[in-house]
Amino acid sequence: MKAAQAALSPDFAKRSAIVAVIVGTILNVINQGHALLGDADFRLWTAMLTYCVPFFVSSYGAYAGLARDTVTPQSQQGSQQQFNNHRI
Repeated sequence: MKAAQAALSPDFAKRSAIVAVIVGTILNVINQGHALLGDADFRLWTAMLTYCVPFFVSSYGAYAGLARDTVTPQSQQGSQQQFNNHRI
């Protein structure tokens, strides 16, 4: 539960918003370049979703990283052992 609270904190939300602006802008230029140049219709709904996806991915990444850090050492050892057993 502490990981979820930390991932929703203003610091993490700000970082996720910065990621969303940078990545979302790049993706909008790639996906709607023709519309931005006036050769096609601009789709506002698609543009908004293009900013939302990186925000949620970044937020989930923060949560997953924090949740992983709160795992007990014994369960970490078990996870590492499972990983080693599945390596080729």
